Amino acid sequence: MRLTVVKPTLMGMLCFFLLAAGNHALGATIEDYVKQYRDSTSSPWRSIGQLLKEFYAARAYQPAWDRAKAMELLQVIRNAEKEGLDSRVYNVDLAAEIIQSNDSNPFSPREDIFFTEIFLRYALHVSCGRLDPEKFYPEWRPYKRDVNLIASLQSAIETGEVAQKLAHLTPRHPTYQRMKEELTVLKRMVAEEIELKSVQDVLLAFGDLKKE
Repeated sequence: MRLTVVKPTLMGMLCFFLLAAGNHALGATIEDYVKQYRDSTSSPWRSIGQLLKEFYAARAYQPAWDRAKAMELLQVIRNAEKEGLDSRVYNVDLAAEIIQSNDSNPFSPREDIFFTEIFLRYALHVSCGRLDPEKFYPEWRPYKRDVNLIASLQSAIETGEVAQKLAHLTPRHPTYQRMKEELTVLKRMVAEEIELKSVQDVLLAFGDLKKE
């Protein structure tokens, strides 16, 4: 299970730095990097490659990120577990390292793309899920939310409200909210090493049964 979770992260980092190595010449621009960008994520994982290219093309390949926005994004992905996601998938440690090394200087083209990649990947996962079920079951016809991730990112960049725009992408369905509550209970049980010996114990732990 651990390999399944971490692999996309390592592959994403590898893809990013291979891309950087291929464009090491002085003066390489965001446009140079974007046009050669290849998302290492493959089916059944959802990909952000096309979204990233469309976002930068729409803004004429101008930089999107500054340190304040990147820091707000970092805080969101550090709390990804609250949405049932793994922060390691979004290269949280590398993001923190880049921010700390850019106290006053603007981000390089590669770094700007890196933060856009994080935003789009997290936004896609939290709004639609990491996996595409139709890749497993072609006959699957799930409900698809009407979300515009490029518009959400553009709005986040224009307003600086990165966390708020990402929060608006989380599902509002009661079942999803209940799953988040139960995830919190499970984490508490693991932390406190609570042992469940019966069905009654399980129901009590999740609040589905009250003690008389």
